[in-house]
Amino acid sequence: MNRSFVKNNALRFAALTAVAGMAGFSQAATKTWDGGGADDFINTAANWVGDVNPNLTAGSGTNADDWVFTGSTRLTPTINVVPGNLANNVTFDANAGAFTLTVSTGTNFAAFGSTAGSPASTAGNFTNNSANVQTLSGNFASRFGTVNANTGAFVINGEWILGNTGVSGSTGTNAQDGRTNTFTGSNNVTIHAQITSVGRLLKQGTGTLFIDNDANDYSGTTRIEQGAVQISAANALGTYGAPVSRAGAVLSGKPGARVQGASGTGPRGGPPPPACPPADLHRRPGAAGCLPSSSGI
Repeated sequence: MNRSFVKNNALRFAALTAVAGMAGFSQAATKTWDGGGADDFINTAANWVGDVNPNLTAGSGTNADDWVFTGSTRLTPTINVVPGNLANNVTFDANAGAFTLTVSTGTNFAAFGSTAGSPASTAGNFTNNSANVQTLSGNFASRFGTVNANTGAFVINGEWILGNTGVSGSTGTNAQDGRTNTFTGSNNVTIHAQITSVGRLLKQGTGTLFIDNDANDYSGTTRIEQGAVQISAANALGTYGAPVSRAGAVLSGKPGARVQGASGTGPRGGPPPPACPPADLHRRPGAAGCLPSSSGI
């Protein structure tokens, strides 16, 4: 990924934050999509209950609105605005059809979550309470959020800016591992998107996280606490090193995939571990090679 792209958008967010502060936006509200407009755009007021748009100009330190998608009308909502802090949390409720939420093509990414509120770390969540698969397509950035495949699965295409943390060398909450995106739920999450930035990837829940993009270049820590992570590309786990896992968690790889780095820490680029059968690509923290799958992690 072009690092200047993230940096330039971060500057844009800062400018929008200042504007939002001067405008004195009120506390976040919940806005529900009804698809009643003549197009799929999120800035078409008739697409929202009450024919009132969400706050689409919130800055990173301002409370944006929560979005709820329900029903089966206009299942392809399109984010067609230049976002600063586009929404706080996004929920597909129990009655939601199979939506595809798309960010328009271009140089912008859609930021979710806020540095405002208490705690700020609860913002930027995507939750699927529907039995239908929900798809996120385009450039997405979740500041602190959790992707929860609670009742149905998620598929993520395009680009995922992990933790919206910016570039290497940042400090504070923007530093490496300064923010975490958690992938959880009893259903599966499949990330075809390129995962980039310097945030931390955490796997929880009993479902499986599938990662298959060979262009992934995120440099934060990968931690597997529950469920399973299956990789099917050599660079699926980014540039930091081998993941750290807890007992009961599973890491598996398809042919061509490999865990790189030494002993679960340090930069990628050292010699890869010995080749293992796909079902046996398991590593304990500190282990130098592969272990039989029956050994656990």
